[in-house]
Amino acid sequence: MIFIIGSEPHWEEEQLKLAAEKRRQSVEILEPDQLHLGLSEREAQVFYRGRDITERLKKSRIIFRRTRGAQDQMYSLAVLAQHWKLSFTDSVLSILTNLNKLLHMPAFTTKLIRQIPTAFLAQGKVGLVDLAHVEPPFLVKPAHGRHGLGIRVMSTPKGVFRYLAKSKRGLLVQQYLELEEEFRLLVVGKKVLGVVKKIPPKGSRVANYAAGARFVEASIDAALKKEALSLCQQQGIDIAGVDLARAGRDWYLLEVNRCPEFKAFSKATGINVADEIISFALRKKP
Repeated sequence: MIFIIGSEPHWEEEQLKLAAEKRRQSVEILEPDQLHLGLSEREAQVFYRGRDITERLKKSRIIFRRTRGAQDQMYSLAVLAQHWKLSFTDSVLSILTNLNKLLHMPAFTTKLIRQIPTAFLAQGKVGLVDLAHVEPPFLVKPAHGRHGLGIRVMSTPKGVFRYLAKSKRGLLVQQYLELEEEFRLLVVGKKVLGVVKKIPPKGSRVANYAAGARFVEASIDAALKKEALSLCQQQGIDIAGVDLARAGRDWYLLEVNRCPEFKAFSKATGINVADEIISFALRKKP
């Protein structure tokens, strides 16, 4: 039995379901906001839309996908999966920190890929932060954002703090870089499936497919691919979209997306990502 845990099921979740069914696996997509957890006298219980699914979960494999406003349920289910010694994609730590960017990972260890100086600003903490280690101009983006929405470029700390004061959630503030090229590497398990170049629409800085960017199959140096794979392994992430960018001769990590959308990637490369993920999920040991 495979459970796919994901809010707002889209093309990716349906492709995963089809790939699992082709392998004669029972599969069900669960929306995390419909999960409810409780305690009996002896153990935790999990209910979905009022049905007790505890025993089914204990015999399953889990693929953790996206969540929208149901982080607590996702965290709790990941902890239970670990406690019950189930096979599930990614790790508790990677799920926790990827869903909440303000709970960030330790710095990574690489030789070629650089980390952009970043400040993590919690909402309402305007007077308690220091941007001294981040040089202006600043690239400001919502900690819980998606699809490139809410990104701003600001020249002064005052502008950043005004934006933070108006924001309902926390912000990530990074040193703004003039990027020349952006790439996405799709990682599943111990393999980089392929690489695409992300080309933003004319006049835009946002190289996000949902914002109109084009994905074109590409290649990058094997050493960069090896380091991107190492980044995922260091952070306990099994399935990832690793976004890298080049500024001059330097390479920077933009993001390790634990729950990548892969429709545009599959279209550009011809790679059946869903089948690769299901194959990995069935091989992975608890």
